[in-house]
Amino acid sequence: MFSKILTKTYSGERFEKYFGDFILKYHIRDIYSGGFYPYADLEEYWAWWSRQIYYNRYVDAPKPVYRKLYELVKDKDYFVLTTNVDHQFQKAGFDKKRLFYTQGDYGLWQCSQACHQKTYDNEAPFSEKCS
Repeated sequence: MFSKILTKTYSGERFEKYFGDFILKYHIRDIYSGGFYPYADLEEYWAWWSRQIYYNRYVDAPKPVYRKLYELVKDKDYFVLTTNVDHQFQKAGFDKKRLFYTQGDYGLWQCSQACHQKTYDNEAPFSEKCS
């Protein structure tokens, strides 16, 4: 079931709608592979990642799967171990103390020099309107 949902959200109509320019220019076939593309410069690299983070972290999931799953477990003693980086479990109501994101969270930035362990919420840059 989940692989079917991934296919519909990381490729297909949704992918074409938000990443059409990258499809045309780089022939990228899905959101996942676009993250590994060897872009020629940091501007293109961050153009891709900014858009990927925005649509996969700050926009609600296109299907109600997370909310339905939460309804099934909300009154149980649950713990979620996930590779998802999109924050959709929390947005659906899951308690963040009962979640472990093995690959991190698109909503957090950290120092590229690894000089400290602190992370920074990145919602503001994605929420600002261009003037």
